[in-house]
Amino acid sequence: MKNSMILDYFYGKTGELFSFYRIPKALFQEPRFQSLSTDAKILYGILLDRMSLSVKNGWLDEQNRVFIIFTIEDVKRALCCADNKATKLLRELEKFGLIERKRRGLGKPSLVYVKNFSADSSKARFQNRENHESGGFKSTSQDPAKPRCNKTDKNNTEMNETYEKMLGMGIRSLSAYIRKMALDGYCLHLDLKELRRMAYLLQMCSNNLNQYAKAANETGRVYADDMEDLRQRLDELIDIGRKILARLAEL
Repeated sequence: MKNSMILDYFYGKTGELFSFYRIPKALFQEPRFQSLSTDAKILYGILLDRMSLSVKNGWLDEQNRVFIIFTIEDVKRALCCADNKATKLLRELEKFGLIERKRRGLGKPSLVYVKNFSADSSKARFQNRENHESGGFKSTSQDPAKPRCNKTDKNNTEMNETYEKMLGMGIRSLSAYIRKMALDGYCLHLDLKELRRMAYLLQMCSNNLNQYAKAANETGRVYADDMEDLRQRLDELIDIGRKILARLAEL
């Protein structure tokens, strides 16, 4: 019997170091999804995660619907499964109406539409709330008072704007914000999300490129889907870099 790995515990906020796939609880809780396999539910969460990349890249069809490109090879790599299993899982998601694939032919990968299965229930809840509010109390005054603006209103408006700017810079203390503005005349708020995304994409490109090179050496073949995935990640890197440079030019 092999010895199990000895791993460390989580301390404090170290559990926040990881990135996660988000899988809707409804897939596990609602009766209509009871027969959906666990692997298919996990795959749906992975496809949802890829949606954010498509949104950033502006991948919208003529009807403004977001689509992704996620091939059989992508499924195999993501779930470490064989070709038959990957095909079966995509068909299972199609059967439940959770995805829709649009085949393009000419060797091009299919477009995958991840479906929003909660849209109908959300609309129903919104309609119910709207109906409930419409039956509530409404003012019947036919002579509303004219809006008045005095010094107190102006001061409150200015204070609200100050707080909005302060919070927008990531500062929680009013005294710290005033001190910073008095000394420097400006505040800079560094939003590192895009830089962290760039670091992640660079790491993924490096890892994938090594895998592709290894596969090419072993099989003598290079897959078009692999190159397309790498191109997408590089395009996103270039787009993020341009946005950062544009913002720096505005300073």
